[in-house]
Amino acid sequence: MKKTLYALLTLLLLSMGSVCQAQNTDSRNRTPQTVVTDGLAQLPAPDMATYNQIMGEIARTGATGVNLLTGMLRPASQADNSRAEYALNGVVNYVSAKGQEALVPPIHDALIAALSKCTDNPNRAFILSQLNKITDKGDFQLYKGLLNDSYLAGEALNGLAHMPGIDAEVVEMIKSSEPSAPLAYLAYFRKLQGIEPVLIKWAASADPAVKRDALNALAVCGSAASVKTLKNSGDTDAYLQLLDNLGTDKSVVSEAKALIKTKGNEPLRCAGLRLLLQSDPKSASKTILAALKDPSDQFRHTALINAIPAAGEGIVAAVAAKYKSLPIASQIDVMRWLGNNHCQAQLPLIISAIGSKDEALKIAAIESASKIGGDNALQAILPELGAPGAVGEAAAKSLLTFNGNISQGVMSSLASSDPAVLKAALALASARHINAAFPTVVSLTKSTDAAVAEAACKALDGVAAAKNFNEVCQLMNASTGAKTALLQKAAMSAIAPLSADEQFNAASKIMESAKSPALYYPLLAQSGTQKAVSKLMEAFKGSDSKAAFDALLKVNNPQQARTMLRLAGSVKGDERDQALKRYVALIGKTPMNPQAAYSSYNSALNLKPGAAVTRQLLSAISRYPSRPAALLAAKYMSDAPVAFAAANSFATILKADNALQSGDEMKAGAEEALKVFAAEKAKGNADAGYSIDMLKGILDKWNNADDPDAGKPMNVLTDEEKAQGFELLFDGKSMDNFHGNTTAYIPQDGCIYVTAQYGGTGNLYTKKNYSDFIFRFDFFFDVPAVNNGIGIRTGKNVTGVDAAYEGMEIQVLDHDDPVYQGHNYNYAGLRPYQNHGSVYGIYSPKHIDFGPIKQWHTEEIRAIGDHIVVTVDGEVVTDVNIREATQGHNVAPDGGKNPYTLDHKNHPGLFNKEGYISFCGHGQGVKFRNIRVLDLTTKQGKKVRAQIEKGK
Repeated sequence: MKKTLYALLTLLLLSMGSVCQAQNTDSRNRTPQTVVTDGLAQLPAPDMATYNQIMGEIARTGATGVNLLTGMLRPASQADNSRAEYALNGVVNYVSAKGQEALVPPIHDALIAALSKCTDNPNRAFILSQLNKITDKGDFQLYKGLLNDSYLAGEALNGLAHMPGIDAEVVEMIKSSEPSAPLAYLAYFRKLQGIEPVLIKWAASADPAVKRDALNALAVCGSAASVKTLKNSGDTDAYLQLLDNLGTDKSVVSEAKALIKTKGNEPLRCAGLRLLLQSDPKSASKTILAALKDPSDQFRHTALINAIPAAGEGIVAAVAAKYKSLPIASQIDVMRWLGNNHCQAQLPLIISAIGSKDEALKIAAIESASKIGGDNALQAILPELGAPGAVGEAAAKSLLTFNGNISQGVMSSLASSDPAVLKAALALASARHINAAFPTVVSLTKSTDAAVAEAACKALDGVAAAKNFNEVCQLMNASTGAKTALLQKAAMSAIAPLSADEQFNAASKIMESAKSPALYYPLLAQSGTQKAVSKLMEAFKGSDSKAAFDALLKVNNPQQARTMLRLAGSVKGDERDQALKRYVALIGKTPMNPQAAYSSYNSALNLKPGAAVTRQLLSAISRYPSRPAALLAAKYMSDAPVAFAAANSFATILKADNALQSGDEMKAGAEEALKVFAAEKAKGNADAGYSIDMLKGILDKWNNADDPDAGKPMNVLTDEEKAQGFELLFDGKSMDNFHGNTTAYIPQDGCIYVTAQYGGTGNLYTKKNYSDFIFRFDFFFDVPAVNNGIGIRTGKNVTGVDAAYEGMEIQVLDHDDPVYQGHNYNYAGLRPYQNHGSVYGIYSPKHIDFGPIKQWHTEEIRAIGDHIVVTVDGEVVTDVNIREATQGHNVAPDGGKNPYTLDHKNHPGLFNKEGYISFCGHGQGVKFRNIRVLDLTTKQGKKVRAQIEKGK
């Protein structure tokens, strides 16, 4: 097929003799037409290096190569232009990159020539979109004329918006033109100066579009002369933006004061306050002090947030001086502000507030003192440990995060006679692992106050160290009732930092003289050594068999999995199932090939466990696809309690490896599984329907074996991806790796298609959670203006949430569609952070020109910690550390408008460590295929991650 394509392309190019004759050859003695032909035959490129090589070679053919490619463009009804368009787009992107400037002129001129010759509007628009990337000042008159072309006006406007060095020409054009929304937008986009009178006149236009864009242009281009126009326009956003741009202009002061006096609109009042502080810095201190007496929480918070930036560090002392005259609500705000800004000099004021009779103020002062830290702060907080209710809780909580060492303070509190103080201090000693408190805590385990004694026993879990192990064991030996379990836990924690052998030796030695050796069985189990397990197995045969059995179930060493299997074989009923559950857990942590896995799980199933454990074993074996494993699962499809699990296991194995989709036994298994799923679907299990579709597809291949195209899967992993550990999430038919909106996202022709039934039922989510991963997929815009997205790390509760904010969303959007053009910042048009490949609201990507719709594109999203990389069609468009991009503020400090995000909204889930991957649609018409993911936290994934981090 590739040879045939190569030959056809060669004939086509050679037929263009008038264009291609007498051309120079390259270093490999190839003519330009051969270079282009070779390049086209290699597309799409297998990797980025090859892609860049191809595009560089074609680019160096200059005008000849561009003429060849534009000459291939035909009306859509006559030909498929995708390959030529893909190449042209790649060549222009290549020469527009830094360092390739010398290659631009001939390609620029060839595109202009092609534009003048082309008569098909869609192709003209495509050529112009490419020219936009490398246009220069000399093209102004051409673009000015194209504004009168109804089909190309939008692309021409886009070109003028980005064309360098034409501000003077655009100003003159606007001055001599009739009111125009596109020209007003151009003024806005380029932030033109010298046309304010024209824009003020246009802002009075009866045409809503002209008025809208003129007002927004004035917001960025205007002076104080535009204030009245924008103020009376009703466009509050544009009005505020102009005032913000005017800075310290005296007109802003009066406007800001008027805004502050607005009644019933706190956001507007706060905007006025911020503007006043910005425009009148000399009066900032006075303004802030007055604002602190305002009844509005939001207004006061705005004053304090902007206080130091507006008035300098001196405002802290000024606020402190007025503190006592402020209302209680304001004093609470000031307390929190002093702590948040670590105002060390105001610690005496904060400490005095800890003695307040107002509970809320007292709590705010405690929290602030803990943030500032120091011995004085510690001594002020410690007496509140025994306080009842919220104050005592606040004191304990603040000491957990206290800025400094609290050991001595906690030790002094442990000498208190107040039970409430003692219990709080014991909890702190444990949480902060204050080993020096061990003797005191031990003495308190003998307190006559039962609650204190119990708290002391609990505290030993965090206080005891390995050197205290024997003493803890002595306490345990002498204890009774609930104390015994607490002290046993403390003994386990004390030796937990030791090596496994050291843990075994310590526990084994002391239990030799213990009256109740069974108390030490959990400690032996914690070590997990072979000696410990052998000792427990020996004890299992004696009088303490129940205690030994329970301890064996806690062994967490995968090397002891076979011991669990032997244990299961020696017991019956519930105990057998318990032992097999532990076996499944341990064997799951053991690296195995399919043959070893079959043997391991078959051995467990031969012990005839109960239905629940059988289902668990059947599910586990499906992770190791092999023919024996599939046939083993098939044996259980006739057993009603486990039939559905068996069918799921069989189907999972079958679809995981195409090589297994052959043979009469496997076919019979598929047919039996189909019956099980059909019965399950009849019971109302919708998920069974996806398995039915998948199995029917496989059975169709068996039943149509003579079809030469049968069994040629589209959704498969490459050999390299298989070796790396990628997981295929969609096989072209079944949706069983997803949950959520399976009504609108449906399998269709080997793709996931978003239908016209979209809406109401939310996003489509993976069934698994992922933290660090590589997610790859192909996408296809089937209709214009497609709007979708890839949500990542969305939390577990996905009902009714917006993945762009409860995780993050990587935009999938036909962003160059006309519906998104000609708008501006304040309206429905696109912001840069909404373009395809963006981390929505957080980071603006490199712009991608997709060309016409109905083409397949490839994308990879790589998420490693806070580092997000998005690659589209082999080009990195986003490479960002999201924490750095937001300066660590995914949520505004005051919970309001967020100055640290591009959309000024809060993104509470932005720093989620893990979550679902999802498709976040806003309408029909997009297809997805070849959906696969590599979990970088798995053993195989970690190897790939290491290579990435080394720059390989």
